[in-house]
Amino acid sequence: MSQPTRKKPQYGGYLDIYIDSGSYDIMGVDAILRYDPQRIMITGYQYLKALPYYPRMGNLVNHEAGYLQISALAYDTKTHSPTTPLRGIKRLARLPVKALTNDSAEINFTFTLGSTNDTNLVDLVSQTDVASSATGAVVNP
Repeated sequence: MSQPTRKKPQYGGYLDIYIDSGSYDIMGVDAILRYDPQRIMITGYQYLKALPYYPRMGNLVNHEAGYLQISALAYDTKTHSPTTPLRGIKRLARLPVKALTNDSAEINFTFTLGSTNDTNLVDLVSQTDVASSATGAVVNP
């Protein structure tokens, strides 16, 4: 087995994370992604205000582990009350992504249908996870 060839990153771009609520009114989102930190570098993310509140405790980038978590809520921190839920297709966040090798690499959501401790979309009415799928991406150098 050969080791990946390290080189100065040639690919530098952005990956946008989209949410499609279908027919639901979404009050909360958890997007959990995994990637190979030997092949891809993600140094942070930009909030795109799909929902108004991104709690600091629910958002984490751990490059060494190849782990990214973004959480957002339909919540107003000033009035301490719910806001208008997300409906339709919205951008949750933008990730700055760089390839670190000459090889393609995947970024995938941690997702199991029906699980509530991974990527999920919480419906306002039923208060349940209504996510039906999560599709990752491939980063090419």
